[in-house]
Amino acid sequence: MARTQYRPLQQEVWVNGQPIVYEASGSPEPLVLLHGLAGSSRWWSGSVPALSRHYQVFLIDLPGFGRLAHHCFHLADAVAWVHTWMEAIGLARANIVGHSMGGFISIQLAARWPEKVNRLVLVDAAGVSGRRGLAACVLPLFQEVRHVFPKYWAAFEEE
Repeated sequence: MARTQYRPLQQEVWVNGQPIVYEASGSPEPLVLLHGLAGSSRWWSGSVPALSRHYQVFLIDLPGFGRLAHHCFHLADAVAWVHTWMEAIGLARANIVGHSMGGFISIQLAARWPEKVNRLVLVDAAGVSGRRGLAACVLPLFQEVRHVFPKYWAAFEEE
C-alpha cells in the first residue's frame, strides 16, 4: 500500500490584532489539537497523518510557544484566545484534544463555550486532580512489578 505524504496547508488569520499562522489538513470533521506547556504544534506531528485521514486537523501554536514564541503568554487569557481564533477561522464547533496545559485550556473552553466543543479528549491534562495520592498510585505498580522481575526482588527478601 502506498503511503500518502502528509502535507498541511498553512493559513494565516488575525487574532487580537496579530497575524496567526496555523496548519490545517484532512477531511471535513474539525479536530483542534492544543499542545502543552513548553511544547508547540510540532508535538502533534507524528499523530497528524493518521488523524487527517478521518478529521480536518488544525494545529496552532498558543501565544508564547512555537511560531508565536515572541507573543506574550498569559494562561488566564489562553482560553479566550483559542475561542477568538476559532471564531476568526469560522470554526463553529470542533472536536478538541488537549495535552497537559492544552488539556487545561480545553476544559475551560468546554466549560465556557460548550457549543464550540463537539468532543473533548484530554491527554494527561493539567488541572485534573485525582482523589488518590502518589502512594495510592505507586504502591500497586510496585506490587505488580515484583512479579515481572522475581530474581531482582529475591535479593530483598529476608532469609
